[in-house]
Amino acid sequence: MTVVPAGRYLKTEDSAGIATQPVPLYGAGEQAPTEDRFVTRIQRLRNMTAEDAAQLLGHFKSQAGDITPYAGPTAVVITDTGADLRRMLTIL
Repeated sequence: MTVVPAGRYLKTEDSAGIATQPVPLYGAGEQAPTEDRFVTRIQRLRNMTAEDAAQLLGHFKSQAGDITPYAGPTAVVITDTGADLRRMLTIL
């Protein structure tokens, strides 16, 4: 279970399949939250392929998290808790 914003309120949702739920999106230059709420970030890569990054980060994601390689601009789409996301960005 996780808590997600719903207008002025927060609602609880099952964290399974969280990657398909509307969660806040953070881009380059924006700091991911340190809380345990789920967020999504699109991270461009410079020194490795998207597939290699997804395989590496898969070892560090939470059970409900999701990492999708995107070969077009060489990026990964990461959906996980803010704390886990920050840890994965440090690894990259």
